[in-house]
Formats: sequence, structure tokens, C-alpha cells
Amino acid sequence: MPQRSPPPPDSPPAGHEPGAGDADIRAKINDLVARLPPTLVYSLLSEIEDMAGQPPARLRLVRRFVVDHLNRQRIQRARRLFTTLFDAVLIDDPVLYHAGLPVPGMIQRADAGALWEVLSRDAFPLLAVEAQESLDEAARDEPLDRVMRSPLADGLRARMREASLRHLDGVHASPKAASAFLAALSRSRLRRQALTDAAVERPPAFDPETLRLARDVLAAGDHPLALVLERLDHLPTRGGTGGWQETADALAEDVAALSAEGAQGVAHLLPLLAMHRRQLYGAASLYVTDQGIPTPQGAPVAAALTAHFVGACRALAAVLGRVLALQERLPGSPIRPKPREMAQIDALRQRVETIMEAAQAGTLLENRHTEPAFSLAWSALDKAVTGKVAEVALERAAVAAGARRSFPTDGDETVWLLNFMASFEAMAQRFSRSTLEMGQWREHFLEEMQAQLNRAMKIGAEDPLDGRMAHVLRINRLCGIFGQRVTAWIGPTSQSMVRLITHRIQSGAAMDPEEEMLTADFLETARTELGRSRYWKSEDLMQLVELLEQRTQEGPKRKAF
Repeated sequence: MPQRSPPPPDSPPAGHEPGAGDADIRAKINDLVARLPPTLVYSLLSEIEDMAGQPPARLRLVRRFVVDHLNRQRIQRARRLFTTLFDAVLIDDPVLYHAGLPVPGMIQRADAGALWEVLSRDAFPLLAVEAQESLDEAARDEPLDRVMRSPLADGLRARMREASLRHLDGVHASPKAASAFLAALSRSRLRRQALTDAAVERPPAFDPETLRLARDVLAAGDHPLALVLERLDHLPTRGGTGGWQETADALAEDVAALSAEGAQGVAHLLPLLAMHRRQLYGAASLYVTDQGIPTPQGAPVAAALTAHFVGACRALAAVLGRVLALQERLPGSPIRPKPREMAQIDALRQRVETIMEAAQAGTLLENRHTEPAFSLAWSALDKAVTGKVAEVALERAAVAAGARRSFPTDGDETVWLLNFMASFEAMAQRFSRSTLEMGQWREHFLEEMQAQLNRAMKIGAEDPLDGRMAHVLRINRLCGIFGQRVTAWIGPTSQSMVRLITHRIQSGAAMDPEEEMLTADFLETARTELGRSRYWKSEDLMQLVELLEQRTQEGPKRKAF
């Protein structure tokens, strides 16, 4: 165990009288530590311990309170020590809970918790109690992270490893015992997964391949896994197809090298961990192409990549349904996604696109073993997006475009949702997976925007012209998300637009770039019409063109941001 300052005695330090002051110090320390990042807390602790000589009583008291604060929420210490046996393959990715498929090369948090619950009860119950008591005692005056790296913890881990291996080998020797063991793991896993944010309706049972992986990791020991993680850290990660091929070649070479170095039992985990830990989907896809999907080298990677895609698609559909409250939402009610939830949805959409791009670069979208799973997952996601999500987007866009004074309270959220729909449509077109429903929705959306524009251009005698121009610009902003500008719907004979632009120029109002572009578009339309024909409204257009040219020479006024 690392060198540390002497632990505080059971009695108060000399010169220190216990009382209300201790509670005050503890409250202040708890408040301070709660505000600081963990790295700064450990730096503070190191500074206290590195002071020359014996620290004064008050300083030792501060150290004890800092340690108590660091350790107080980490009470399942024996379980944490056990799960460190699987740290190399322990992946905390909520998206993969939605896959509903076994994911080769990884153990999820729910899996590790289930293994602990069953093995601590059946394989080493006395050792589990001993480990908890020993770690509790050691953590009284040391941060738990240090305790977990101590010789005491190493000895307990080794004993847990041996007991687990003996029990698993005995279970595998009997089909009946193996079935009962998997059933117990599945029950525990379902309970644990239900407590997470990634809870799904029908989560899968504990997979036998996951149990086999756990046994292989326990049998391999720490050194071979450390070699795998070292190779993983040094993989090249240059982007693009050329960079992906470089990484795929490096993966094949490193797998062969690990086998030669004595890590043959876990060498196959390298390409899997490259995908699970670093999300190198492009390299993994090309690795599968090089190795072949039916081969022992390529099949697990192809299955893992498929599980990532299925999980991302299902997670995106589930998060959209939860954030937009699609099941219980009342028609006409505003949407209230939080910034964190919007960022989560955007990240999931980007992940789906990244995996699809990687699969297209390889052969997974063409192979009969993997293509059906990709197509089914995409179809389900497309159905969810073009169904209720599209209905909500159209409804809120109509409300936002029809508001004559300003955007409604969920205007920014509506713009975000329309941007999501546009990016989803672009992604579908990019991978040649556009559907008739998405195209019809886009046409319906633009028709609705055109109808709202026609209403906005009906200017009454008492209507403020600046407010009407702001309304037109808001509609233009919504249309612009899908590459459409309102000037395509406004003819040069529109007296309302001539009136609005003339007012804005004559009043000397400052314009933002969007209004400048709209004005320039209309000016170009007016010039084209004047050059093509002459009619009774030409005088109004000529005057507007002259005003615009004069303003261009003087320099436009810009809105300050």
C-alpha cells in the first residue's frame, strides 16, 4: 500500500476538543469536496499528506473528513473488487442494452453485477463477507482507490478468481447445473437492467457466450489482457477509408503478434475492444471484409458491429418516444426536450450514420449473414421517425409558422426537431434508403409552410410592417432547414413584398444576413421580370430596384449581435 500519513487515533488529537466544531468542519469539507472535480480532491489529499513533519491536529481531521467523503457512497466494496477482474472487457454503453442481441467481446455492467450476485452466493460466500469487512477496515483511513490497488486487495482478487474458476468449471461439467446457473444470472441481470436509464421492454437473457467470455477472462489473468489493452492504445485512428484500412491491417497484425506473445486466449478480443471502447467501426468493418464473415476471426466482429447498429437504431427510437412523450402526448401541446436530451438524440443519429457508413465501406450490407439485421433495424427506425415523430414535427412547425408575433414557447425546440428530420432525410438519401413516407412528409411540410406564408403576406391596414417582415423571416428560417426559400413562392408582382421591402429600406432599419439574402433574392427576381416584360406594375418595381441599388452603394446597415 502506498506510503501515507499516520492514521488519526481513535481519541481526538492533542489540542483538539471534540464538539460542535467537528460537525462544522465536516459540513464545510463535504460542501467543498462536492464542488470540486475528483482529480482536484485527490490533489488536495496529496498536498495534505506531503507536508513535512507531522501535520497538525486540525489538518489530520481535515484529511479524515476528505477520505470519508470520498468513500461514503462506495459501500459495495467487495463487489467492486470482484468486477475489477473484468475491467478489460467491462463496457458501460447503455445503447447496447437495446440491441436485444448478444454482443461478443464485452461484459456489461448488468452482466458483471449478475455474476457477482450469483457467484458470491454459490462460489465464495465466506470470502465475500471477508472481503467486504477487510476493505471496510482498510478504507477507514485511506481512499478506496488506493485500497483497491493494495496488496490486500490483490490477494482477495486472486482468491475470488480461483473460486470463480472452480465453480464455473463445475457448472459447465453438468448441463443441468449450467442451465440453472444461466437462469439465475438472467433473473439478476433483468432486475439490474430495469434500474438503469436503458431499461427496455423485453431485455435479453444472460447469454451463454457472455459466460464463456467471463470464464476466459478469469483464466487468462491480468498480464495477457494488459498486452491487449496496450495494443489497443497504440492503434492508428486516421479517418477515411484509407485510414480505416490502415487500422484494419494493424488489427490483423496485432492479433497475430499477441498470439505469438502468449496471449492467444484473448488475442481475438482486440478488434472487438477497438469497436466497443473506441468505436472504430470503419476499421472493424474492413477487418471483417479481409477476414471473411463465416471465419472464426470475422464472425464475432461482424456480430458485434451488427449489435451496435441494432442497438443504436432501437435506442434512438426509444429516446425519441420518451423525450417527445409520443404515447401520452396531447395534440397541440408543446414539446419540452431538455438540452441534454437533444444532444443525446443528435449523438445517437450520428452514431447510426457512422455505423452505416462503416458497414457500407465493407461488405456487411451485401452479405446474407448480416444484411437482413441491418435492413430490419433501419426499417423499424424509419417507421418510428416518419410516423409519430414526423407528425409532431409537422404540427409544431405549423404552429411556429402561424405565430404572427413571435415563435411559440417551444420555437427553439421545434427548430431542433426539424433539423433532426432534415438530417435523417439526408442520411437516408445518402445510403439509398429513402422511403415514400419521408418524401410525402417533406412535400406536406413545404405545402404547409407555403400556406402559412400566404397568410402572413395578407397585411392589414393596421399591421406593423416590421412585424410582418419578421414573420416572413421566421417562416423562411423553417423552410431553409430543408433547403427551401420563401422567395421561390413570392412572385415579382407581390405588392405585399414590395411594400415590406420598401418600408424596411426607407425606414433605414438594420437587417440581419437572412433578411439581406431574402431582399437580394427578390431584387434578382424583380430585375429578371423587368427585363422580360412590361406591365402596369413596372413603376413600383423600378422604384424598388432603384432604392435597393442606392442602398447597396451606401452600404447596408447590419444588426448588431
